[in-house]
Amino acid sequence: MSNQLDGKKCPVCNSYLFDDDDLVVCPVCGATHHRDCYDIVGHCALEEFHGTDKQYKAKSETTVDGDTQTSGQKCSRCGKQIDSGVAFCPYCGMAVDSRFKNHSATAFGTRGFDFSGFDLLGGVDGDEKVEDVSAAEMAKFVRANTHRYIPRFFNFARSGKKMSWNWTAFLLPQVWLFTRKMFKQAILVSMLMLAQLFCRLPFDFQYNRLANYLSDNGYKTREEVLNYIINHGSEHFDIFILLLAVVGFAIAIVVSVICGLYGDSWYMDKCISDIKTIKQNQDDSEQETGYVKKGGISLAWLIITITATTWLPSILIMLFS
Repeated sequence: MSNQLDGKKCPVCNSYLFDDDDLVVCPVCGATHHRDCYDIVGHCALEEFHGTDKQYKAKSETTVDGDTQTSGQKCSRCGKQIDSGVAFCPYCGMAVDSRFKNHSATAFGTRGFDFSGFDLLGGVDGDEKVEDVSAAEMAKFVRANTHRYIPRFFNFARSGKKMSWNWTAFLLPQVWLFTRKMFKQAILVSMLMLAQLFCRLPFDFQYNRLANYLSDNGYKTREEVLNYIINHGSEHFDIFILLLAVVGFAIAIVVSVICGLYGDSWYMDKCISDIKTIKQNQDDSEQETGYVKKGGISLAWLIITITATTWLPSILIMLFS
């Protein structure tokens, strides 16, 4: 049997919410949405009010005497004082409302997981600090995949080392950097990757022309074309074009390896710098909005960079071949 959640309504469809609905809770203001409604909007429906005096406030708990409880409560995991009525601790993600402890609604809008028994800080205490920035503040800034990044940041601080390994930064350096909003490094890496692309283009042009010629002259399968190019390629490719292609390949490998080794360190420096700036220039009520704008991941940049990385080489070859 399903029960209404204290008369709460979804801010998108304005329908009552029930405890067996598939729900998403906004990590900033605590507004509860149907998951399907949240997916349609793509963010909290009350996002425009975040950081203002009109920001949604979750309904407060009531005491035994029936008086409204305004002093809040302590999170059982991190011990932070949090507002009454919120479903999840904003510092560590612990489910503090019993209705959500085994529910599909999650702390940061991430799908399909129940974080009530999951350590979003990866074993780091929420009050532990690096350069006066706490792990809890870093988690609010990083937002996605915090259990990976937070321990790594603190390992850097404890060991003094700046190298780790990030497979996403290695395989898709521009995509990862832009998605994590590290725009200075992203622009530099994109310029280097564009340079290596232009180094490879003459070889790609010549390869495509030769492949098309062979396909029109009896070499019907891809395997036959490749075998011919492997065995007789030196007769058709200028040595300068081959060397230029090797240089381009070397640039791509070196850039990818450097991003894989130092990407996490760059990201830690960005997190600390941006969090300090937000804390210095914004009051407490505005800081949460600052973390959302500066931190987390950008889905728009993810789509743009993946599209560009996938289609740009083919477009250039078609234009100039």
